[in-house]
Amino acid sequence: MNKEHSPARRLSALQKNILIILAALNERKPGPVPTKDLEKLLTVSDDKPVYGPNLRGACHRLAKAGMVRTLRASNLQLAVELTHDGLECATLLYANESQAEVDRQKRKTCLVLPHNLPTKPVTDALPVMLNGQTYYARSACYVVPFDGTPYLMLLQGDGLRVRLYGDTLSVGRYYLSCFDAGLPVHVQINEEQ
Repeated sequence: MNKEHSPARRLSALQKNILIILAALNERKPGPVPTKDLEKLLTVSDDKPVYGPNLRGACHRLAKAGMVRTLRASNLQLAVELTHDGLECATLLYANESQAEVDRQKRKTCLVLPHNLPTKPVTDALPVMLNGQTYYARSACYVVPFDGTPYLMLLQGDGLRVRLYGDTLSVGRYYLSCFDAGLPVHVQINEEQ
């Protein structure tokens, strides 16, 4: 699907939300979804009411655009399911929304970083498990560069420096692991040259 001419650019917020929910449901169990169920899910996910006529109208417009197929159950209840084109578009919207939710959660996360400065010089390297790998280090430093990506700098027993880059939360978790392992830890702006 050509991103430039993607139908997702012309969709209303309600239509996008319908496709996102259909993609999420399709991931678990593909098939038609009654519009009554969609209405409930949209109300829960958006914290504002979705009215049946608006929902059915949005579903019919999505069907005209070739994104969904409308079906009627034996009790004449309207149901919709994603078409191939609709699945492509909905999967992209769902992935973007999932990433946006992860980003929102990261922004809300708060890590308090304690410090542990040694009272005497540390000569023994202690083992610390970071990202599934064991490092033997004498100290750890959370480095916040003026320009660039934050990282954890480990001073190993042999004097070599190891830098583990990541987003602020990942590096914060590395730092806490070092603190929990008993390493002297601190935070600094920029690395000493």
